[in-house]
Amino acid sequence: MSNKPSGPIADFQREIADWPVKQAKLALEVVSLVLRGESAKANQLSGDLSVGQLRKVHALLECIEAEAEAVKEKPKPAKDSLFQRLRRAVWKDDAAEFTLNVFNQMLKSREIRGFEFVSDDVRSLIVGEPAKTRASLVEDRLSPEALICLLITNVTFQKLSSGRYHVYRGVLGHAGNEMLAAYLAASLRMVELGTHTRQHHEKDYERLCQEIKEAG
Repeated sequence: MSNKPSGPIADFQREIADWPVKQAKLALEVVSLVLRGESAKANQLSGDLSVGQLRKVHALLECIEAEAEAVKEKPKPAKDSLFQRLRRAVWKDDAAEFTLNVFNQMLKSREIRGFEFVSDDVRSLIVGEPAKTRASLVEDRLSPEALICLLITNVTFQKLSSGRYHVYRGVLGHAGNEMLAAYLAASLRMVELGTHTRQHHEKDYERLCQEIKEAG
């Protein structure tokens, strides 16, 4: 029988054991800073972590939150939970900056094909509407990565439905095809993150294909 410690923190420690020492130390420091509400320092350090490493950090924070909620009595409807208050404090001024750090890592990694075709629009939404960015992280409880993927799907859906990226009716040009690839990758990533369901993805994709077919 194994006597290894279990739980999100122990799992995280085992995960980062294979990371480069510098990144492992940075990840632990970012977690510590976020939980202490020192968001400015956390934002500064997070820029040196990869997208995958940032995912692990956020997953740990989500697990800690879930466990904290599970052992508490059900809060009164009018009262925020401890972690809700923490989220408000953490994202008070730096939601857009932190999300932009993740944005830059995602764009650099090229994990989402075609992202560069809508990156300016997505960046503008993040920094141009900081109140909405913060609300997405605090009220809707989206991770920065999930929010960026959501913005990618919203922007690409709008552009592909406009007909401006068709070579003729129902047929996309190069830029349109790249944006469609970005839409698909971002939408599927949201399924992986639990932001929406596979059924939701398929329904929205079907609707987009119909818009593309009728436009141009």
